[in-house]
Amino acid sequence: MIPLFYDVNLIGALKFGHDDYALFNRENIEIGQQIAAPFTIAIQNAKLLKKLLRRENDLKRMSARIIKS
Repeated sequence: MIPLFYDVNLIGALKFGHDDYALFNRENIEIGQQIAAPFTIAIQNAKLLKKLLRRENDLKRMSARIIKS
């Protein structure tokens, strides 16, 4: 299992499936870590987009209330 960190925050983990961990050598672990980096960025980007869209909707609702007043 490879932890996914953004800054100092743990945001998830990437697990490669096999019951016998002895089959994974150092090269396999390094490849897993290289794969994990873009996943971490994608997860963080998705969270930021969700937050941005939520704020955009809040602003639209507030704007509509101001216009109706």
